[in-house]
Amino acid sequence: MHLISISNSPSKRHAYKAVFDIDGKTKTVRFGTAVNFLGDHGITVEEREKWVDKRKTRDYSDPTNAVTLQRYLLYGHSKRFKRNLKVYMRLYDLHQDHCTA
Repeated sequence: MHLISISNSPSKRHAYKAVFDIDGKTKTVRFGTAVNFLGDHGITVEEREKWVDKRKTRDYSDPTNAVTLQRYLLYGHSKRFKRNLKVYMRLYDLHQDHCTA
């Protein structure tokens, strides 16, 4: 599985979209909102921890799931997207040969 790209989504409901290549088929997943831990939205580390705690029972086994993307990319340990992306890619053993983010 390859993560091809992550970009802003044209959707009004979701802020981002991720495009995956899974066995030669393209899968697009829209996720997140404009207000998240990454941006300068005044969300504190404590609020991030509350967000993560509320979702502890969720199944994060599918790296293409919108909740998984939001959890690890938008509410990761760092406020830096590229750092969260590296952790996400390593955690799910994704290939990033052509990933643009």
